[in-house]
Amino acid sequence: MTEQELIKELRMSLPSNRILEVVRNGAIQVYGDLIFLKKKDEADSSDFIKWEENKGYNYDYRELQGKNVIFGHTLFNERGKEALKAFLEA
Repeated sequence: MTEQELIKELRMSLPSNRILEVVRNGAIQVYGDLIFLKKKDEADSSDFIKWEENKGYNYDYRELQGKNVIFGHTLFNERGKEALKAFLEA
């Protein structure tokens, strides 16, 4: 699985599309590197917060508005977790 395929799968595996609408930059950390699902601008890795709470599809995720976020692996649905596993094994 390529990085671009992983990004596509993970974007579809978030609990809500609203998450990517509100965050400034959104990424997942793999082996210490950030893989961006949304990248609006450059940000220092120390500016990121970690988010692992799945509050469901209809939640507004207002607390993430304009923030730089690293998504925890547990946030994604099973399809996203399987894609991440396939990427790590490749």
